[in-house]
Amino acid sequence: MGASLLSLSPELVCRVIKDLPIEDARNLLSSCRQIQSNGKYAFDEKCFHVLPVKLESQNLRTAKDIIKKEQFRFVRKIFIRLDRVHVPLYLERPQEIARHGLYKILKRGLHPSTKCDTIIIDYGPETEENEYRHHIKAVAWAIKKTSSRQEVNSFKAQIQNITVPSCRGLIKFGRSFLHQVHSIEVKVNSLDQDFDPLYKVLSLATNLRELSIRNDESEFLDSDVISELIGLNSELESLRLSGFEISREQLQDAIFLVEPYIKNINLQRMMFVDGFSSFINYISTLSLDEVFLEDIWERDFEGGECAIQDPMSYL
Repeated sequence: MGASLLSLSPELVCRVIKDLPIEDARNLLSSCRQIQSNGKYAFDEKCFHVLPVKLESQNLRTAKDIIKKEQFRFVRKIFIRLDRVHVPLYLERPQEIARHGLYKILKRGLHPSTKCDTIIIDYGPETEENEYRHHIKAVAWAIKKTSSRQEVNSFKAQIQNITVPSCRGLIKFGRSFLHQVHSIEVKVNSLDQDFDPLYKVLSLATNLRELSIRNDESEFLDSDVISELIGLNSELESLRLSGFEISREQLQDAIFLVEPYIKNINLQRMMFVDGFSSFINYISTLSLDEVFLEDIWERDFEGGECAIQDPMSYL
């Protein structure tokens, strides 16, 4: 090991370890004992930042073992994945194991002696809609029971990959939980007709700061409901849209509703039916921290479509 590396300050070594891929970090730590004490802290901080939890007995036991170890002090987020499980949760015993196991993890994970302050609920892509009901039943029970305790950290919640129909189940988490939701990422598609469950969720998520609405289908979706959805949360700070056909007026009207608070705008795979340049002129007047534009298209009055080359250069 070169003397120049050994002479680095502990703070700089920590920064290097954090930025390396995990395998490279392992190799670096094993190459020299003299930097292991500095590097191990950074390595653990990176590896144990998020505690993943799946609603199966073996996974729940593993998560409970982790929260008993020293490395748990690095955990900042508990990541609950609503994914397909081997033993269906509609059965009474697996449901009981899932809800009580998750409750114990949340109770310990959010204890005031920890620095954990975020719960992420991710809707797995392989899970059927009717399976979500039983996952949500367990998670909602565990969160409500945890929240009823006084000796837990206040937390913010993030909802990822939820579909419009699944929002019906999310309402079961209750008003107090939805009040703590900070971020929602929702997937929509051409089959979605009833947006009332999503309207209800966004109306109850009174502290929502980040909203992502995406369409993963190959065809662009009409965006008639976009402005109404965005307008439900007037203090929105971050907006991400993907896969929509939209007019400058529609998008401008939607952003206008959150103009005093909006700081980040992310648009990907969007078709402007008019006025892309006018939209750029509008957002240039806003006090934004970040704007990201990718795969932007424009349709002219004759129906012709063309990709905007390097849309970021318009900023």
